[in-house]
Amino acid sequence: MAVPLARLSAFSARFMSLSPLGLAMPMGQTWQTSRTLVSSAPRLRNSVENEIYDRTRQQMVLGPTYPRVEPDAFVASNAQCIGNVDVHTKATVWYGAVLRGDESSVVVGPFAHIGEKTVLCTASATPTGLSARCLVGMYTQVGPQCVIKAATLENECVIGQRSIVGEGAVVETHAIVGPGSVVPPGTIVPSGQLWQGNPIEYVRDVTKDEKEDIRIFSRNLAYESSRAHSDELLPFGTQWREAEKLREKLGLKQPTFEIFETPEFELPPPVKAPPAS
Repeated sequence: MAVPLARLSAFSARFMSLSPLGLAMPMGQTWQTSRTLVSSAPRLRNSVENEIYDRTRQQMVLGPTYPRVEPDAFVASNAQCIGNVDVHTKATVWYGAVLRGDESSVVVGPFAHIGEKTVLCTASATPTGLSARCLVGMYTQVGPQCVIKAATLENECVIGQRSIVGEGAVVETHAIVGPGSVVPPGTIVPSGQLWQGNPIEYVRDVTKDEKEDIRIFSRNLAYESSRAHSDELLPFGTQWREAEKLREKLGLKQPTFEIFETPEFELPPPVKAPPAS
């Protein structure tokens, strides 16, 4: 089904935003900040404080739990999946997002969209007695800079940008939470309704076109856009090159790894074959 571009753009501008919000910094100020950071760091061998670039990982094991990301899902290069996290087929997790499954599990359903700098986290218990996991249903969109804590977002619902959804809250199918809203813990947003405010309150019913646009947005805009971004990602990071250039300009020594040169880490001599009888 062909969908007018203007219709998709209007839906994106109203409830979502695929563009990250960033603050520009003058180049001179950035250079001075880097110089201060390096000069104030302790002179330890390969200390993490001496590194200017980010050494975190996209997927991080936490105790006995580890993230599970489907091969056709998109997780941005600087997004993080930590611990008990499931990202299902064709879901998109955009830049700067953090999915933290430490106290319980985080589940992102198929074709779900997690916006930039959004945090999905869990709790050990909820005030409603429901599951303390964080669940984002199929075709559900979560806008940029949101916080979803141990809440349940059912299939095909929308959370506007800069919104907060508290523990044990439930946003039902085809419900929309407007931008900048706060959903108190234990609140239920009924299906087919638009709620907004701090705290949220009923505004109106969701129209038929808005319900259709939720699924269309996930398939035609979010996922297709993620494929273009995925084609530009490198198989490994190149920050170490910039770090080496910066160390050279500042007159710093490159990190050394003397620990691997000690006798304790030398390989044992090869085992000789027994003489032929």
